[in-house]
Amino acid sequence: MNLFLIILVSYLLGSIPFSLLIAKARGVELDKSGTKNLGGSNVILTSGVKFGILAIVLDLLKGFLAVILARGLIGTDVAVVLCALAAVLGHDFSVYLKFKGGKGLATTGGAFLAINPYIILVCIIIYWPLYFLIKKYIPTTLVLLTLLPIIVLFFNIGNPYVILAALAALLTYYTHRNDIRKIGAWPSLV
Repeated sequence: MNLFLIILVSYLLGSIPFSLLIAKARGVELDKSGTKNLGGSNVILTSGVKFGILAIVLDLLKGFLAVILARGLIGTDVAVVLCALAAVLGHDFSVYLKFKGGKGLATTGGAFLAINPYIILVCIIIYWPLYFLIKKYIPTTLVLLTLLPIIVLFFNIGNPYVILAALAALLTYYTHRNDIRKIGAWPSLV
């Protein structure tokens, strides 16, 4: 199958705004409520934990399925990386939402879960002590994403995946740019 077509399908899959749809079904305008972010964490804040978890799982599946599609239909590491990146870009810049979207964390997590689940296990193991040290979600997430390329490098699964991790980190910095501008106020971040 054509790589470009699989990348396009991955982007369109990533673009599905599950969080927005779930919140809307609950009568919540996600872009006007809570943190105004179009991701699962805001669904938790505005619509409850079970709906937020559903949104996060569906966002995870977007990245997971993009990797599975690329592996099954093309089979190269480069195809996997491009499709994973396309899904994350779709989530962050959804064609269905005039190129607005979430912050891409769950979709990135889903992609790496499909690439190598042990990477996610290590991220979880690192995340919680970091969180208890920093005590805030956003700074902890940014630190973890900074470490992601090193974690991926440790698993020795190939340079394309290290590049994906670095690009995912850069995308996370970009989608959190407003939070980063408040860096002097890190203790007050969510």
